[in-house]
Amino acid sequence: MPVTYEIDKERRLVVCTVTGIVGFEDVLRFRQQLLGDSDFDPNFSELVDATRITRTDIRPDQARSFAEESPFSLKSRRALVAGNDLGFALLRVYEIVRGLRGDRQVRVFRNRAAALEWLFVKEQAA
Repeated sequence: MPVTYEIDKERRLVVCTVTGIVGFEDVLRFRQQLLGDSDFDPNFSELVDATRITRTDIRPDQARSFAEESPFSLKSRRALVAGNDLGFALLRVYEIVRGLRGDRQVRVFRNRAAALEWLFVKEQAA
């Protein structure tokens, strides 16, 4: 499966890893699985590591559609890490749409270290 996740209850973090060829249905399936997981808490933070995607057929309109709703609360911090320009652009679409929905805690990064640093700096202003 190209989209997998782990829930770290102690750190209050969902780590999502996206690899290989990823389609829109894969992302929808991930969301449904996460929502059905009894360990999931919408207030947890999320790290999406999409640096190992080799190809996607997700269009910008699909990314926008996916971003219309989120399983995470508006208090939750979400760091999205892209490995190439196309991934960065699609994740930025998500970030922008979430921002239009009042979600100010989503950021796109080019590397995982910067994303983790941002996630765990709680006193940083939104």
